[in-house]
Amino acid sequence: MENHLGENNMEEIHQEEVKKEGLDEETFMELEPQQIEEEKKEEKTMEEDNVEIQIMDEAFSKQLEEKVIQEEEEKQKSCQPQEMKDVDEDDDLFKTHEFKSKPSGKSIKASVMAFFSMGDNTQKTDTTLENQELYKFPTNMRERARFIPLRITQPERKMLRLLEASLHVSKYSDKVDQIKLIGKPQRLQEQLKGIASLLNGILIATQPSEKEDYSDVLNTFSQHEDILQAIFEIGRRYKIMNPDRMRDDYAKLIFILQDITVNSINEELGVSLLRPVETVYRYLERKDLLKILDDELIEIAVSEIIPDNKSKSQIQDEIKRKENAIKVIAKKYSTMNCDEEEIKQCLYSIADNNCYLRYNRDPVVKTIHYLEKYFDPNEAKEPRFSLAINEGNEGSRLSHDHAKQFLFVKQTLVLWNIILENMYQLWILAELDLFDPQHPYEMKNTGQGYHRLQQSPRISLVMHRIVKEMQEKVGNWVGSAQIHLGDHNVPNALVFIDKYTQISRFLGPIITTLENLEKIGEKNAHVKNYIIKTFGSYEELRMIILTDFFKHAFDGSGADNFYDAGSCIDGRLTSAWNWCSSVDKKEYYPIFQLAGFTGFDGAFA
Repeated sequence: MENHLGENNMEEIHQEEVKKEGLDEETFMELEPQQIEEEKKEEKTMEEDNVEIQIMDEAFSKQLEEKVIQEEEEKQKSCQPQEMKDVDEDDDLFKTHEFKSKPSGKSIKASVMAFFSMGDNTQKTDTTLENQELYKFPTNMRERARFIPLRITQPERKMLRLLEASLHVSKYSDKVDQIKLIGKPQRLQEQLKGIASLLNGILIATQPSEKEDYSDVLNTFSQHEDILQAIFEIGRRYKIMNPDRMRDDYAKLIFILQDITVNSINEELGVSLLRPVETVYRYLERKDLLKILDDELIEIAVSEIIPDNKSKSQIQDEIKRKENAIKVIAKKYSTMNCDEEEIKQCLYSIADNNCYLRYNRDPVVKTIHYLEKYFDPNEAKEPRFSLAINEGNEGSRLSHDHAKQFLFVKQTLVLWNIILENMYQLWILAELDLFDPQHPYEMKNTGQGYHRLQQSPRISLVMHRIVKEMQEKVGNWVGSAQIHLGDHNVPNALVFIDKYTQISRFLGPIITTLENLEKIGEKNAHVKNYIIKTFGSYEELRMIILTDFFKHAFDGSGADNFYDAGSCIDGRLTSAWNWCSSVDKKEYYPIFQLAGFTGFDGAFA
C-alpha cells in the first residue's frame, strides 16, 4: 500500500515538472539524463571549493593566533618599568615621556607634612604657628627669595597648558557644590568621581600620541604621583606670578586640592597632589648656591629698566649694565650641579617679582603721592575740594571732616601698599590655610550664595600684625580695625586673595587717566576745548577726579550695615568697588574713555 502511494506521488511530481518546463513527455525524458550528469559535475566542483576554503580557514586561524601571541608579548614588554627621561627644551613631552614613575613609598600623611614643611626640614608650619619666619615680611634679597616663585620653564609650560585645558572643560565645582548635595553622601561620590576623571584625563594626555590602549594608566594615581604633583604645583606657581591669568579655572584647582586634602579623599585615591611651590630660595638651597642672593651685583641683575623720562642712551646703558651683571653672576657661581642658564632663570624670576610689584603695588604708591601732593592734611585748599563727608549725603555711611578723611584714606592706602608688596608671601600662606586638614571648610549660605567657609589662621595672624604695627606708628587710628576672615564677608583665604589682587585693577585705570590728561588734550583740539570749557583746566580736572575718588571710594558705602562695609579693613575695599560701579555716571567719565578705559575687571584669561 505504502509503495503504491509512493509511486503515485512520484508520478504526480514528474507530471508537474513536465508541465512547469512547458515540454512534452518525450522531450523531457531525453533531457533528464543530461541534467543529472551536469548536477553531478556541479556537486564535485563545490566539494573541491569547500576543501580549498577549509585549507584557507586553517591557515588564517593559525596566522591570527600567531599575531595575538606576538601582541601579548609586546604588551608585556611595554608594561615593564621604564626610566623617566630628562626634559629639555627640544623634547616633545607628549611623545617621548610616559612618566612611568614608581610609587614614592611615602604615606599620604607624610606627603601632606612635606607640603607644610615649606622646604625647611627643621621647622614646620601648623596651627601653632611654630615657623615664625613665614610671618615676617622680608627686608633683604635673601628673605624675599623665600617667597618668589621660580619662573615657568618651556617644558613646564606644556604641563601648564595640559592643566589649563583639563580645568577649563571640567564641571567639578558645578557638580560638587550643588545645594542639594550639601551634607549628603552623594557629594563624596561626586568628589571621588570628578577628581578621578580629571586625573585620568591628565594621565592619558601625558602618554605618547601613537599609543592605542590607555588601560594600563587608568587609576594608577599612586604610580604617577610625582608627575601629578608637578603639574598641579606648576599651575599654582603660575597663578601666583600672574594674578590676571586662570581667573576662571584657579578656583576649580583650589577646590579640587581642598577636597583631596581636607576630606581625606586622597586615602581613597591613594595619592596626594600637594607639593610646596618652587621658589628661588628653595631651588638655590638645593643647589647650595644661596650665596648668590648676597652678591653685590644682584640688585643690578634683577632691576627693571623703566624708560620714564630717560634718553635712549641712558636706557641702553642700563640694559648693558644689567646684562653684564647677569653674565658675571651666572659665570661666577655656575657649577656642575647648576649651570649658567639655571642661575639666570633664578635671576629672571626675581626680576619678574619686581615687574609684578610695579604693576600691582605702584598704582597704590602713586595714589598716595597724589593724595599728599594735591591735598593738605589739615584743611582743604578750596571748599569744593574738601574731603569732608557726612552720613546719608551722596550715599556716604561715615561722617568725617577733611583732616579725618585725609588720614582715613592715607591709612587705607598704606595698608593696601603693605599687603600688595608682600602678596607672594600672603598667597603662599593662604594656600597653607586652604589646604590645612586641621581646619576643614563647611558649605554655608553667606547671603551671596553658598561658599566654602573656612578659618584662615595664618592670614589672620599676618593681617592683625600689619594693623597693629600701623596703629602703633600712626597713633591716631581712624575707623574700625575689624578684619573679616572666615565669615560671610570673606569666607576663606581664596576670597581674601581675590579681593586684594583686584586693587590694581581699579587703581590702574585711574592713575592712567590722571597721568595722560595733557596727552589726551594735545592730541585733539576739540578734546582740549572740551576739557577747558567743562572743567577749567587740566589741573582742575585732576582735582575733581581725585576729590570724588578720595571722598566716595572711602565713605563706608557698598552694604546695608556697618558690619559688612563701614570703616572695617575689608569694608574699605568694598566701598572702593562700590565707587567703581558708578563711575559711568560721573561727569568726567568721557575723559576715562578717551584715556582707553574699558572697565575695572581686567581681562579674563
